[in-house]
Amino acid sequence: MEANTTLCPIGIATILALGFVVLAACEPPVTDPHDSNLPSLGVNQERGTWGYWQGPGASTWYVSDTEIRMGGLYAWTIGDVDAAAFTATAISGMSPQKSALTLTRLGTEAFRATPLTSSTGKWTDYPFTIVKIAGAEISFSGIAGQDANALPRVLYAAKALSLGSTGSIKLIVSNLSNASDSHEVEASATTGVFTVQGAIPTDEYSVAVAGDPTGAVTVTPQHDGAQVGEVPIGSTVDYSIKSSPFRATSASDVLDGWMDVLIQGRSAGISATLNTDGTPPHTTSEWRLFHGTTQLGSTLYKELDNLDNEIFQASVDETFFSNLDIPVDPGYTDIALRFEGRIRSSAYGAFDTLIYTDVQSLRIYVDTLRIHSIDEVASGVSVNRLFAAIVTPDRRFQELTLNFYYAFENETELPRMKGDYYLTIAAAQAPTNPMAYRIGIDLTSPTKAETGTPTANETVDGDAGPARTTAFPLVPGDLLAGSIVDGNDIDCLRISVP
Repeated sequence: MEANTTLCPIGIATILALGFVVLAACEPPVTDPHDSNLPSLGVNQERGTWGYWQGPGASTWYVSDTEIRMGGLYAWTIGDVDAAAFTATAISGMSPQKSALTLTRLGTEAFRATPLTSSTGKWTDYPFTIVKIAGAEISFSGIAGQDANALPRVLYAAKALSLGSTGSIKLIVSNLSNASDSHEVEASATTGVFTVQGAIPTDEYSVAVAGDPTGAVTVTPQHDGAQVGEVPIGSTVDYSIKSSPFRATSASDVLDGWMDVLIQGRSAGISATLNTDGTPPHTTSEWRLFHGTTQLGSTLYKELDNLDNEIFQASVDETFFSNLDIPVDPGYTDIALRFEGRIRSSAYGAFDTLIYTDVQSLRIYVDTLRIHSIDEVASGVSVNRLFAAIVTPDRRFQELTLNFYYAFENETELPRMKGDYYLTIAAAQAPTNPMAYRIGIDLTSPTKAETGTPTANETVDGDAGPARTTAFPLVPGDLLAGSIVDGNDIDCLRISVP
């Protein structure tokens, strides 16, 4: 159990007065997040292998306690991953994959795998490598509460006391994709604050009271230090309301596909999806989003018994967060947003009865980091495509298609922060000849990747190995010339931002 979990020293009176609490001040110690008393549910208790891996052909792999999966199509049950090599057996009905897959360790961050097929002419006909992208390496925090018409933490503390807890609330936090990734954590009986360590980014986790799994709530931490807000576990009424995690997108021509990213000085859209369980009354509900006391976007009015995947959306202009003081180190700050739902206590009266409140944080970055890429082939020549994945210093990860294609230079924009980024590059299929590419980091001229002289050469200065420990070092302003020589070659680049 995470007996050493640090709770924020903030009183319930402060929370109730403000309506929210920012958890960034919590700095929990790094501890083993697994309770030794929890049952061993899978053969793979090596938590260093859990998480997301990248392979050739733009394939994404996931390793859990019982399976290794490629995308959402193919899955194998796994053997003893502690061994230097182990066999994974295909789950029935997963044709046309081979019935068995043998994986051999290449250090701690890569596996060499046997071919999946034999005569397709694609990368699956050859031995290939998969490389670790993101694993059980982030922490996230939340506030345990109830979505009832009363002080949520007072009700919740009473429920905890009824289960035998005197000073804290025991929660079970379980990964829905990995049964052995289960955490028993303690939340303050007065503030409800809890912290989970050793989680996997973008995985869904259920949060429930230990000994009372009813009313479990699902949260999805996106990055290290994520604050998932108030987790409305259980209810004292005959219905419950659930909101999805806030989603945010910043306006940009090239900042594409990044979830929950706000950039200072840019307009943005923020959204959440609402659902109800049980039998809510037939009455109009009012929904609003706040930053402090300022409302963001318009008010949503909807019949409470008709909240079925209802999407709430708010638009924020580019000036709204411009006065935030964002520190250069680390280059971002977390802002708390409060989502409220109300109904009328009397017909045609004001919306004066609070039925739902949720506080979550979104991370806002002061600037972006730009990556320019190009494949060094003749214009108009169809070439084997290269794919990539990026991991940021705060452990966000994203698959990227850098458009190494037809010799057209591509620009990819990332949230910028201090620390090390890791970029892995692989071929879509086993190339017949080495595939040359160029990667430019924050170049002063967008065309420099095509016409500039490389400051580093991966094929001359040393191979960019597949793991973080062997990554090729780069800094902003660098232009790297590199190549993918075969289907087993995956390059890992380390981009250090001061």
